[in-house]
Amino acid sequence: EEELINVCQFPSWHPEHFLDVAEMASAVAIGYDWCYNYLADSTRKIIEDAIQRNAFAPAWPIYEVAAKKKKTPLSRENNWNMVCNSGLVSSAIAIGNTYPEEASRIIHYAVKYTPNLLISFAPDGVYNEGPGYWPFNGMYMTLFFDNLERNVGNDFGLPAYKGISNTADFYINLEGPSGHTFNFGDANSHIDNSGTFFYLSKYYHQPEVAAAYRRVLASAVKTYNSGGDARLSRYFFLSIPWFDDAKPIKTAEEKKLTVFQGVTDFLFFNGANKTDSNRLYLAAKTGRPEWSHNDLDVGSFVLDCDGQRWAIDLGAGNYSLPKYFDYKPNGRRWTYFRKTNLAHNTLSIDDKIANSEGQGELIRFDENAAMPYGIFDISAAYPGQVSSALRGFRLLSKDVILVRDEIKLKQKNEKVSWRFLTKATVSINGNIASLSQNGKHFYLKCLLAKGFSMTVHPAKPFTEKEKPIESVNIIEINIETSNSKDVIIPVLMGNNLMDIKNSAMTDTKLKEWK
Repeated sequence: EEELINVCQFPSWHPEHFLDVAEMASAVAIGYDWCYNYLADSTRKIIEDAIQRNAFAPAWPIYEVAAKKKKTPLSRENNWNMVCNSGLVSSAIAIGNTYPEEASRIIHYAVKYTPNLLISFAPDGVYNEGPGYWPFNGMYMTLFFDNLERNVGNDFGLPAYKGISNTADFYINLEGPSGHTFNFGDANSHIDNSGTFFYLSKYYHQPEVAAAYRRVLASAVKTYNSGGDARLSRYFFLSIPWFDDAKPIKTAEEKKLTVFQGVTDFLFFNGANKTDSNRLYLAAKTGRPEWSHNDLDVGSFVLDCDGQRWAIDLGAGNYSLPKYFDYKPNGRRWTYFRKTNLAHNTLSIDDKIANSEGQGELIRFDENAAMPYGIFDISAAYPGQVSSALRGFRLLSKDVILVRDEIKLKQKNEKVSWRFLTKATVSINGNIASLSQNGKHFYLKCLLAKGFSMTVHPAKPFTEKEKPIESVNIIEINIETSNSKDVIIPVLMGNNLMDIKNSAMTDTKLKEWK
């Protein structure tokens, strides 16, 4: 009660950054609702007045701007939309008996504008801002859905938007056997342990999602009980009222390749297989760098094998850097190393920064082939430099995967660079890079006979003001193109050198993959 009174006596909840308003409104609403029978009448009045003053009052003019079809924090297509509207709805429902007209108005606006975000989950449940913001958006989205269903008695069809029923499965595939996610964009690689999964598993009748989350929950509780840092979500507690003990009727299918399509397309090799912690796992993406919290990482990937993360994503940078969220071509964001294509497991041409308006596309795949594959068109990332650029991934065997790039340059005499970032120790012998980490070994083999160099060097930020990068190596394959505009870069990756040396299907052109 004392804490509620304290925050409700703040002069404002910082409407200049409306996420702060929304999160405080949500927290106050939960405290007010759950503790209502134990609060003094005077405390209830303080809370109700604070929600009116610090949440509703600054929201009204923003909603009015949104009504003119202009983008606002409450109507845009990213996490701000859901977090802000959900927080306002939580507080509106909490004090709705006292202020029914205001509550009805808030709910009306929220139902009107949240579809601007929800449509982006189509068709397969991809959340474009990455695993760092999937939990943030997801927690407020499920609170929003639950509030509408439980307290309003009408969810207005919002949970039925295409893709949302599949988004938990998307996140589960982002989790590699190393215990890290594919942390693209502004994300760390830690696995979410909020209650979101239980709400989704119950609502969409997905016992396999519930089972997966119970494993995450058990691991987090074990870490916490042993005195470790379990990194518990601030909404971890909702795993209790939303707890789902449903058990899968049958063992989940362990597909070699799972594909998710959306604004960003994803390939997950051995992503759905959760029984083998030593399996080779590769997650690759297309991308739309100008989308909120995204990077110049079209075609990039991460890779696990033997329980180790071998190919990494550097993740989030320093949000305090000037114009860190300037996504336009030549925007300030692209002057920070870890946001550029030079800091990702993808290509660069003449060491130039890629185009933030260039969206990649998954053009062909076969999940059911004996050697499943997917092919990206990443040409739009390099306008003025390429006529076309295709990147294919193919699982050749249990322990070997092929990455094949086929590039048609517009000019000769350009350097094409292929990068692989790793925290492993690296040694290079000719066309083979040997990686070692925690007693495990992994190998890359460039299949070109000549015309290339393979080197390794430490990853370093462009300036001292950027977030430091420690103990990360970049394996770089450079192709000099003095005699041809056509460039092919085939690279094998696996933990068994003999298997790599004996792999077949390595010379087949992408157009002939089937």
